[in-house]
Amino acid sequence: MKLELTPRQYGTVAAVATALAAGVILSVALGVFLLLARFVAIFSSVFLPLRDGLHGIAGMVLAIPLTAFLVVFGQLAKAKYFTEIV
Repeated sequence: MKLELTPRQYGTVAAVATALAAGVILSVALGVFLLLARFVAIFSSVFLPLRDGLHGIAGMVLAIPLTAFLVVFGQLAKAKYFTEIV
């Protein structure tokens, strides 16, 4: 049985597979939870429009530095503002 996909179906499957793989790479590289990394990768590829056809790829590329910034910013904010009062 041969599975025939339309270009739109193929693109959708490729985008989802890339988003899941990018989440694993992000979580290992940045030391964050896998669910957070997958959410950021999918969110940035879908909801970060830059140009007509580039929002998926550009969003995946921008997901790595944006997530790194948010992780470092969160750690610094936690260290400065949420210290334990004894």
